[in-house]
This record gives sequence, C-alpha cells and structure tokens, in this order.
Amino acid sequence: MKFLIQNLYRLDPDKKIYNEELDMNSYLLISLQQLLLYVLFHHILIKNL
Repeated sequence: MKFLIQNLYRLDPDKKIYNEELDMNSYLLISLQQLLLYVLFHHILIKNL
C-alpha cells in the first residue's frame, strides 16, 4: 500500500505539500480508497468462486 502511495506522489515531483495535515489527509484518503478497492475486489472474487 505504501508503495502505491509513493508512486502516486512520484508522478508529480514538483508538487510539494508543505502542510503536514494536508499530507496526512491525502495519505488517509488514498489508504481508504485502496482498502475499499481491496474489499470490493475480494468480495467479488469470493462471490465468483
């Protein structure tokens, strides 16, 4: 998961986030999205078995 987040940030190296709170919010949002995707994907896989 951290790998994905690092890659997302690496896409725009010039864009620096100076606000730590904003940075944390972005991190949490991306983590939440990854978690949701994982849960949905897992759920679909189980249903299809």
